[in-house]
Amino acid sequence: KAARRALEISPNSAEGLQALGFALGQGGRNKEAIPILRRAVVQAPNAEFAWDQLGYVYHYAGLDDLAERAYRRSRELDPTTPRIYWMHSRMLLYVGKVQEAEQEVRQALAIHPEQFKAMAFLGEFLYYQGKLEEAEPILLRAVELGRNSGDVAAPIMEAFLYAKRG
Repeated sequence: KAARRALEISPNSAEGLQALGFALGQGGRNKEAIPILRRAVVQAPNAEFAWDQLGYVYHYAGLDDLAERAYRRSRELDPTTPRIYWMHSRMLLYVGKVQEAEQEVRQALAIHPEQFKAMAFLGEFLYYQGKLEEAEPILLRAVELGRNSGDVAAPIMEAFLYAKRG
């Protein structure tokens, strides 16, 4: 309601468009969120959060090529956020660019070496390339680092590895 009210007052407000697009996307209303977030990135082409959210709704709408490009732009605008690396690298994986996905998440780990979620995705990308021996210690470390986080990405990816081995 607040975002819609903000847009009644200022219909081209980039912040209002971002807020409404974010709320709609979080509510699973991607078809409505996409044109709003597209307007947001036109109004504020250097707004990292708008590109991030556009990538999010594109992905959940099944538009992974567009999601990859939106996340790439978000990362270009703010390369300091670890999350954007693993979100973008996941899209690279989904569009069949697993080596690029691996390189991207390794960049994040060069900046944030103890970031367990980036580490977990590195393990996943190695897994998908058949590099199970290389993936295992990375996933073990990711599980250890993320143990009290409440995030289950690392243990799930570790389970894939062990299931593959029988």
